[in-house]
Amino acid sequence: TVEVQVRLITPDGEPAYDCHFQLLPLHGAANTGYRAYDMDLTSDDNGVAIASLYLLEPYIFRIKESGAPSEYFAQEFTFQTDMRVVTIIVARSLFASIDEQLVVFAVDTSGSMEAYFRDVKIALNLALVRQFHGSGRFFNIVTFTDIQAEWQPSLVSSSPENLEDAMKFCETLSCGGGSSLLG
Repeated sequence: TVEVQVRLITPDGEPAYDCHFQLLPLHGAANTGYRAYDMDLTSDDNGVAIASLYLLEPYIFRIKESGAPSEYFAQEFTFQTDMRVVTIIVARSLFASIDEQLVVFAVDTSGSMEAYFRDVKIALNLALVRQFHGSGRFFNIVTFTDIQAEWQPSLVSSSPENLEDAMKFCETLSCGGGSSLLG
């Protein structure tokens, strides 16, 4: 094995620090004749982790879905390398841990969001279910494009009924128009 520097970066080129991930040998010891092992790693402040890998052997890179708020999206793919430095792009999740008790989600529904809007709606629904259900927090959803729209006229409790209604509201949203925060 050799030490391989695994560099994690976000799509905008920033280091993906404190990212918990796994490297798993695709074939394991049975097919390769050596003792390959699973590695649980965390990137440092520079987005780097060091792994002992067999070069030219396939590994699975995995950020697992934890059920808890995470800074990075779950993802999994297979790769192999003959290099001692590997760069992997990891996408930040839209909503990391939300600590505030009073929250307004401002959702850009302009035409430029069209390519990402399905992911935005999924992430918002996940944040509502995972972070607001049973929390006692208050929230609202405001959308903006050429015009602004509110889901509710004021903050509401995170009751199951309100969470369900908010998720239904999210499903009705679509993109179009320009991005004007000032109306």
